[in-house]
Amino acid sequence: MNEQESLSPALAQILEESPESYFQDEEACRSDALRRQLLLEYEDERRKFQRDFLETILLCLVTIIATLLILRFVIQPIEVIGPSMMETLQNEDIVLLEKLSVRFGELKRFDIVVFEPDQERLLASGIQTDEEKVSFVKRIIGLPGEVIYIDSSGDIHVADSYKDGVYVNDRVLEESYGREEISHPERIRYGSKENPAILGEDEYFVMGDNRNNSTDSRKEYIGAIHRSQIEGKVIFRVFPLSSLGILE
Repeated sequence: MNEQESLSPALAQILEESPESYFQDEEACRSDALRRQLLLEYEDERRKFQRDFLETILLCLVTIIATLLILRFVIQPIEVIGPSMMETLQNEDIVLLEKLSVRFGELKRFDIVVFEPDQERLLASGIQTDEEKVSFVKRIIGLPGEVIYIDSSGDIHVADSYKDGVYVNDRVLEESYGREEISHPERIRYGSKENPAILGEDEYFVMGDNRNNSTDSRKEYIGAIHRSQIEGKVIFRVFPLSSLGILE
């Protein structure tokens, strides 16, 4: 079978009558086919680009939302301001605040926590801050249901209960976090032997490790803090890098 016999009758007639027209039509068909192929490839690339672009946008949104949820409910970096937790924490340290323990776990004695004091009482005391909302970082000393007081020697005491001047199961708290001994215990207005901190079922007594330079539960305008005031537990220091590590 020759080439002409393999053609359609219409093309065979064109080839017989006008060979030039045949080759022009064949070239036009090839050109159209190539153009259609290029358009299809372009359309595929366009759709692929749109799909990749939408997937990238979706991934960014998911990442942003996940990050915001983590910062809101799980882990949050915060900067320590002031010397009240020296020597454990220094001014301008960056630490990680873990929030799940407050909502679902147990807070233990000596945990380092961040809490929001009663802002009205804070302002009424004359303490001025640069921000509308201020949070403090301190260490838990007294747990719910306990009685805490500091004696005339500056020792911290824990008792199971207190009534009519009698402390039940009174013992000195054994701890080594205080930067120095508590000076002038006679000036303590809340948490003294005469005015002990009798903690409710969801209350905590907190103090800074820098015991003689700390605004904490010993101040009546701070007092015992409720669990609902605690924002989270400080677990890790990320800056400065020389002090990177888990906090106790």
